[in-house]
Amino acid sequence: MSQPFLLAITHSTDDLVRASSALALANAMLAQGSELTIFLLNEGVLLGQKGAIEGLHAPPFPPIKEMVNKLTEAQVKVYL
Repeated sequence: MSQPFLLAITHSTDDLVRASSALALANAMLAQGSELTIFLLNEGVLLGQKGAIEGLHAPPFPPIKEMVNKLTEAQVKVYL
């Protein structure tokens, strides 16, 4: 069993690069089999609002919705 990790995401539409890099890190950790829990804090809570992630994209990262969907499919726990 891998060591559990807690990831705090504190940005969303206010800084798409930081939000995207945090989500990319979460997906990379998930791909390596890490046990992961995410807390959305400050502006990051906006990522949890219905429809808020539609169309958000900060190249070179994948679209935010795509990264969030992978975490959702893997049943990663997310707290607001």
